[in-house]
Amino acid sequence: MATLIDVLNEMLKGRETYMELTGGLRLQYRQADGENPNCRLLCYRIGTVGPSDRELVTVRQHVEALLPAGTAVRLEPEFEYVGGDSLTRHCRAFTWQPAPTQAALFGGA
Repeated sequence: MATLIDVLNEMLKGRETYMELTGGLRLQYRQADGENPNCRLLCYRIGTVGPSDRELVTVRQHVEALLPAGTAVRLEPEFEYVGGDSLTRHCRAFTWQPAPTQAALFGGA
């Protein structure tokens, strides 16, 4: 089992990741790309209930601490989907705009 710190470390390295935390909360990080302009951290559980408010507050606090000051982190509405394994996932996603690279800030390539 992973910890929230393990997931955050992967985010800092710019790696897309999926990990199940102790207690059953699952986190999946995806960077912005041509298909989706936002970074996304999906928080979900398999079964009948999604992440708790307490879990969401804790994850949000840690994510906001890692991002540049002033980055707006949005918590998307709850949704569910059935995976390829026929199990229902109850999800909430944090999304944010990626920070521009330093080269882009100064007009470089």
